[in-house]
Amino acid sequence: MWADANGDGAYDAGEEIRVYEGVKDSSTLSLNGGGTTIIYRASGFASASANFKLCSSNANVQGRAVTISAAGRVSVAEETCP
Repeated sequence: MWADANGDGAYDAGEEIRVYEGVKDSSTLSLNGGGTTIIYRASGFASASANFKLCSSNANVQGRAVTISAAGRVSVAEETCP
């Protein structure tokens, strides 16, 4: 996660807010829609809607679907994983 301090629309060193570890094991995180970057504007709206799907390599762990609407609202639901 980063803040575009100079407003150039691109990530530059030093603009990090938070860094997350990658997905562990053979778990998968996939993104449908939204490209590779989702921007939250000052109005709270997102630059695009997107759907993430997180599936664990452990069959006993329920998958999750994370949806970000263009209005900036985030919702999480259980997801069936292969």
